[in-house]
Amino acid sequence: MSVYDPRYFMPSSTTIKLLLNLPPRGCKFRLNKISGIDLLTDFLLTISDCQDEQEPMLYQFSYYLSYEDYISDIKNSTTLNINYFNDFDAPTTLSTVLPIG
Repeated sequence: MSVYDPRYFMPSSTTIKLLLNLPPRGCKFRLNKISGIDLLTDFLLTISDCQDEQEPMLYQFSYYLSYEDYISDIKNSTTLNINYFNDFDAPTTLSTVLPIG
C-alpha cells in the first residue's frame, strides 16, 4: 500500500501481512434419511473426511428457509438469511429435527 502526501517528496508505504484461512478440502456431508416430517423426524447430519493444516477444526451446521434466501445472501455477500443449528464446535455430527419448510 502506498500513500502520497504532496507536502513530502517521497511517498509513504507500509506492508501489511494478511493470513488467510482457506476452507478445508475433501469434506463430505451425509444425512441419515432422505425424507421425514418436519419438527418430528430426527435427522443425523455428519461431516467427514475434511483435510486442513490448521487443527483442531470446529464445525457449524446451518440452513436456509428458502432457495431465494440463499441466493440473496450469495448475491449480497452476506449471511443475513442463514439459520444455525449450533455454535462452532468440535463434534462432526449433529442430531436434530428440521424446521418447517
